[in-house]
Amino acid sequence: MLEESKIKNNGKEVAPKYHKNVFAIIFPYYHLEGLDHFPNFKLIYNNTSNGTCIFQNNDNHRQFKMKIQPKVDTLFALRTMINVPLYKHWHPEIVHGHINLRISSENSAIVYQKHKAYSKWYRERDFLYLRHVFKKGENFFIADKSI
Repeated sequence: MLEESKIKNNGKEVAPKYHKNVFAIIFPYYHLEGLDHFPNFKLIYNNTSNGTCIFQNNDNHRQFKMKIQPKVDTLFALRTMINVPLYKHWHPEIVHGHINLRISSENSAIVYQKHKAYSKWYRERDFLYLRHVFKKGENFFIADKSI
């Protein structure tokens, strides 16, 4: 998973450097090609006012893809979505959230969220996950993996 590359200074090799492909480590069997294509998914939610669509896999009903096309500046939307402490102001199910560890060099973080109960079947829950944010082409991606 680590790729070695040579760092050069004025044409001279200084030291090997390792680049981690965090997405490949988090999701070893997931391919970035086709992330924005949904051939085996059906649309289950579409909110045209805020640009949110949720798709569900036809074969695996526990697999979802979400596509958000906000009607605001993309970088502003991305900063808002990755600002965990502010989640409770715009996400009604979240009571608290914070970043346990930020790994800026990898665009990654260990994130904690606490969701409130909203029915007798859905009790208060805690989530801890690894979040990786990256850009491919003109699209930004946020990948979360529960840990």
